[in-house]
Amino acid sequence: MDRLSSELLHTIASLLSPVDLVSFRLVSRSFAQIGAAHLLPEVTFEAHEQELARLRAIARHPVLSRHVRSLVYISDMQQQPPVELGPYVDEYQRARRLALRNSDLTARDLGDEYNMSQAELEEAHRSYVAAARNQQNILVNRRDIDALRDEVLPRLARSLRAFTVTESYKFEAGAGRGREGRRRRMTPHRDMVHSDLLLLDRPYGGRFLEALLKANADAVGARCEDIESVRASSVHWDFFERDDPAELRRLFAPLAATLKCLELGLSIEDYGDEGFDARDAIEQVEAAMANGHVRDALATLVELDTLALDFGDYVGESWPGPVAVLGHLVAPGFRWQNLRCLTLGSVHCPRQELEAALQLHRGTLRELCLRDFGLERTSWRRFLPWVRNNMDLSDACICGYLEGRTEEGDDEGSGVDEYWCLESPLSNPHGMRCSLNMYCRRRGKCYPDKLPLSADVVLEYYDEWVAAEFPRGDKFRVWTEVEVHIRENEDSDEDSSRDDDPDSVDW
Repeated sequence: MDRLSSELLHTIASLLSPVDLVSFRLVSRSFAQIGAAHLLPEVTFEAHEQELARLRAIARHPVLSRHVRSLVYISDMQQQPPVELGPYVDEYQRARRLALRNSDLTARDLGDEYNMSQAELEEAHRSYVAAARNQQNILVNRRDIDALRDEVLPRLARSLRAFTVTESYKFEAGAGRGREGRRRRMTPHRDMVHSDLLLLDRPYGGRFLEALLKANADAVGARCEDIESVRASSVHWDFFERDDPAELRRLFAPLAATLKCLELGLSIEDYGDEGFDARDAIEQVEAAMANGHVRDALATLVELDTLALDFGDYVGESWPGPVAVLGHLVAPGFRWQNLRCLTLGSVHCPRQELEAALQLHRGTLRELCLRDFGLERTSWRRFLPWVRNNMDLSDACICGYLEGRTEEGDDEGSGVDEYWCLESPLSNPHGMRCSLNMYCRRRGKCYPDKLPLSADVVLEYYDEWVAAEFPRGDKFRVWTEVEVHIRENEDSDEDSSRDDDPDSVDW
């Protein structure tokens, strides 16, 4: 084994589980050094004193600290104040009934977790209350920021390459062995009985994202200036609302020269507010972002090759409509020199503005995703052929809810609203969505020059041109039954224009 090259040994170590890596490191001193580089490439932590103590210990370790490349802050929040014993037991009983209903097992077969005595439930409730209060103390007193700023990030500065904020493991995809380790590791919150049932509904990712960025910007000693990836889910839009116009730029300043990937899942919803009104929230977002703070901050990240801004991170029963204005995110005429992948979710603009932005990036852009997108007073029937003819894309995901309006000279006449529901790529295979993907790829080399916005066209070409890339599957569907709803002009009755609301249709 000692005759094997270090490159091969590193490859072997990268494929081992954490348990096997421990054994691997016991073979020899050289194996110990090689194994250390793969033992903790990704470190996860929660807002709890035990978790911060673990994080400090890793940062102080002379070997492990040199190889931590990714820091993942789990943003699941417990309800505050913690629920009393009665509601806690009610949630437990509800989970137990649901588990029995959804399985063929008996209550005994479900295991100890679903067969707790009253005394055990009381003890579990005490543990839950203690963990929830611990978390609240950490966040209110900003002890996580203090620990990251003073003790953790300066010691990880040379190796760290990624910040991630995630609830419910939203960024699992592609995490490999790190993902499996994250699932198995017991933490003070994960160790609680049915803790997921008692999580706070409000999107709270912004607080955790700010902890990482602010701690790094204010770090004592060395700062992490080689961060290449920042990803965060469930970030409430008010993360962007700052009294000081320069604050956003300051938070991202240490990353400006190296950041290649920025992915943010943003929400307008305040789930704890029973009086929440989506229209009011959208107006607030547009007013807050019109000052250009977000646009200016993004423009400083000159090395981006991947940008994903999805304002559709919502859980409501219906889509509230596009939220952000493209011009508030990207200044007209601005170009990222290396942008390869672009995702825009719940954004709106006239197609001409979107075409101009894409045209500037045509030399580098290869993957495009437009999700829950609105073309103001302009038509998808014109935009999609433009993409096909002008962009050299290897992947073109046009998905979710699409809104547009026919233009003068269109066969349908001008002023007719366009509306499609193409669902998410994570859902069942959708014929129209998959066909549009192939239609827009490689400047027309992957699909005939016939726009697949009707069931007839989708069916005519799917098997020959699409199925190899996107197999039909058992639950394949050609399109949603609601394709277009009509509103003849701006002054027509709003309720009648939504008669074909997709949420009321039996798909």
